[in-house]
Amino acid sequence: MRRYLSLYGAFLLQHFKKLMEYRVNFLIGVASTIFVQGAGLLAVWVVMSQIPSLNGWTFDQVLLIYGFINLAKSINHMFADNLWTVGRAYIQPGGFDRFLVRPLNPLFHLLADRFCQDGIGTFLIGLSLIGKAWSGLGIPVTAWNLVYAAVAGLSGGLIFVGLNLLTATSAFWIIDSIPVTLAVFQ
Repeated sequence: MRRYLSLYGAFLLQHFKKLMEYRVNFLIGVASTIFVQGAGLLAVWVVMSQIPSLNGWTFDQVLLIYGFINLAKSINHMFADNLWTVGRAYIQPGGFDRFLVRPLNPLFHLLADRFCQDGIGTFLIGLSLIGKAWSGLGIPVTAWNLVYAAVAGLSGGLIFVGLNLLTATSAFWIIDSIPVTLAVFQ
């Protein structure tokens, strides 16, 4: 386990070195993600301002759920986004073999091959929404609640990664798995 964490750190460091060559592009990616999330949040606010109690749900309760969904999606987006294009980027052109001939777990290497920095903005939005809703709902800040929230966010992210992996494997039979993955995620 320690070996793979060390290797992932090395992959991540190299990826960030590539990103920092084009710093403005990196910042634009993070900012655009925050703006897109802001638009979604604005839509929730507009609906909830017109209907203050939506079937018994308050604005802060909806924000808490929206924040956890953003947190889970961001984990998938940052660490498993490479699965979306496995057919188009690796299998169809014949580049998937490079994962099979190296002395690493092929799935680990595929996941470590790309880190999607756009998920950082979604992660930050998710954390801030959870924090705002947490205080608005008056949930006490205890060690148990913090551990529960961390496990909930992480397990939600792992569910999204699992769905992504499940649909990405169809690329071995249909070459381009993006339509299948998109159908499941929508």
